[in-house]
Amino acid sequence: MAQQNQLVKSAEKYLGKPYDLYFEWDDQAIYCSEIVWKAYTNALGIELSPLQHLKDFDLKDAQVKSLMKTRYGAHIALQETVIAPKAIFDSNLLITVK
Repeated sequence: MAQQNQLVKSAEKYLGKPYDLYFEWDDQAIYCSEIVWKAYTNALGIELSPLQHLKDFDLKDAQVKSLMKTRYGAHIALQETVIAPKAIFDSNLLITVK
C-alpha cells in the first residue's frame, strides 16, 4: 500500500498540466506514457522500459510526416527523449490485474 501511495503522490504533481502534443521531456506539459514512466521512476526508482528518442520511431508514413510537419514545422526535434505507450504496455515489470 505504501508503494501505491507513493505512485499516486508522484503522479498527482502533474495534475493541471496541459497535454503535451510535442512530446517534450520537460515537465511544462505531460503526455500519457510520460506521466506513468515518471511516476514509477520518481516514486519507486523503477524504469518501466528504456527511454527512446523521437528519431527511433518509423516516421516515414505520409500521415505521420504530415502530422509531424504540422506540429513541428521544418524543425522536428528528433533527439527529444520520449517514452511510447507501447513501451509501457510491453514492460516486463508490469502485470495485468483482472
